Amino acid sequence: MRIAVIGAGPTGLTAAHRLVMTGHDVDLFEASPQVGGLARSIHLWGRRIDLGSHVFATAQRDVLELWLRLLGDDVQWLSLRRGVFTGGGVVRYPLRAIDALRALPLTTSLRCGVGLARARVQRRRPALDAESWMVQRYGRSLFEQFFEQYAVKLWGVPCALIDASFAQFLLGEAQAGKESFPYPALGTGSVWKRMAGEFEEAGGRLHLETPIGRVQGGAGEVAVVTGDREHPVDRVVSSMPLPVLLRALPDVPPELTDAAKRLRMRSTVLVYLRLRCAERRPDHWLYVYPPEYRLGRVTFVDAWHPADSSLPGNDSIVCIEYWCDHGDTTWTLPDEAVATLAGGELVATGLLGRAATVVDAHVVRLRGTHPVPRVGVPEVLAAAQQLVATLPGVVSIGRHGQFAIPGVGACMESALETAAAIGVGASESGAGSITS
Repeated sequence: MRIAVIGAGPTGLTAAHRLVMTGHDVDLFEASPQVGGLARSIHLWGRRIDLGSHVFATAQRDVLELWLRLLGDDVQWLSLRRGVFTGGGVVRYPLRAIDALRALPLTTSLRCGVGLARARVQRRRPALDAESWMVQRYGRSLFEQFFEQYAVKLWGVPCALIDASFAQFLLGEAQAGKESFPYPALGTGSVWKRMAGEFEEAGGRLHLETPIGRVQGGAGEVAVVTGDREHPVDRVVSSMPLPVLLRALPDVPPELTDAAKRLRMRSTVLVYLRLRCAERRPDHWLYVYPPEYRLGRVTFVDAWHPADSSLPGNDSIVCIEYWCDHGDTTWTLPDEAVATLAGGELVATGLLGRAATVVDAHVVRLRGTHPVPRVGVPEVLAAAQQLVATLPGVVSIGRHGQFAIPGVGACMESALETAAAIGVGASESGAGSITS
């Protein structure tokens, strides 16, 4: 069976890898010049450093075995340490109400505590938006102290405009507090390079810098179009962002095209700082809640590479994340200006000591890193996914193919499940169709 896989991020690459290993004829198309997507690594100051932070976690044995095999001797086991910088100190993450109260001044803590107690005893009503969901569980005062402004940083809109189903993600309640996870000493990107190598060695064809212009799904008419060339196939597995896939499909109903404009993506500006400082933190990353700081998260690269001493003296590397809309003032800020902003804000937090000095900086801009789950988006998603499901031979999977933000392990789980379903469909019906 000939299969076109779109997107060489963790989901698309894993699906293509498994499909070619099980005997299928696979073309993997990637618009960028390298594999890995948002989970790739860069070479900087003598180290391989990830774009942001990527924790591998899975409950599926086959996914873990694949990951560990690809890591080989490069594996190191890390105990995840995360926290929230409140301005007055650092609180462990996922955030617990009792820890939040302890981090506040006494009078504020008492007011928030009273609000929390009332929220615990009051009857909860169905909540349509994230603000109502959080206020009902934590009280108005605690919501305003911790969550209100941070949500604006992350999504660019108030919690009152965010769907309630995404509030749990913001608070991290679905995530374990401390996990031990296998991480490649050479960076997450090294895994995708090894997987891509195995994919090509097994006969798969990798097409880098080859964006998809159109996707055709239908009985006997399944194909992808790149430039002026059409590639007829039996199946299309797309990990393209769902709004992009909808634009690539023919005959999408106008009302769905209009509704899909609500599927908006935020972007991220990463500022890597090489610092000379006397202090180092054991945290893998800290969220920065106070609204006076524009930065949203600080990743401490040294904690990801505890055995690496390649930097001289007391030099340390951190990654500062600014979440923004594509084209806004943060996105268009010149590299030197955004690096100066990041260095100044980091020093102001005191997280690495007030005497920390910036030795060098590197800026990376990532477009479309995470979806904005506005109220009403689940209904739009359901309609879009239903449309894709009606197209014979086409399946949409992955982080942004589902307009979601799963981790690396969940992306790989989805990829292997899709590859297995395609194998079952092929064995049962030959060249018959499979939908999402």
